[in-house]
Parts: sequence; structure tokens; C-alpha cells
Amino acid sequence: MELNVPIPENDIFVAVDSTGMKVTNRGDWMREKHGVERRGWIKLHIAVDVETRKPVTFEITDERTADHEMAKPLLEKINLGDL
Repeated sequence: MELNVPIPENDIFVAVDSTGMKVTNRGDWMREKHGVERRGWIKLHIAVDVETRKPVTFEITDERTADHEMAKPLLEKINLGDL
């Protein structure tokens, strides 16, 4: 996949990943049983500096956002001046 993100002179190596967290509580069973719309997931998309293992940037989205859609926005948000 071509990202077309400019690479600065003082580049770093980052790992980009995501994980999902279900928005839930004790009422999920009752909502499902009685046909009430279910609650979804939130997703944490994160970029981590491979060398220092510190988070560089992140975004939180809902379950409708695909992981690959967030790669370029995460890389564009990295501000090397703050590292």
C-alpha cells in the first residue's frame, strides 16, 4: 500500500496497530433479549516508537472504521519535534 507520507530527515521507526474494546455493562443481556439495539465497539489505533516503546500518537474510532484507513492519518499526526 502506498501511503505518500513525507519522511523527515530525523526519522523514527513506528509500529502501528489497533485493538477493539466492547462498550458493555450488565444490561447487554436484557437489551439482546428484548430486541433493543446493541452497543458496539470502540477501537484504539496507536503508533508506538519501536526504539523507546513509547506511544507517539493515537486515535479512537468506532467499529465501522477499518484499521487500514487509520494508518496514514496516524503517521501524518506524528510530530518529531515533540519526541
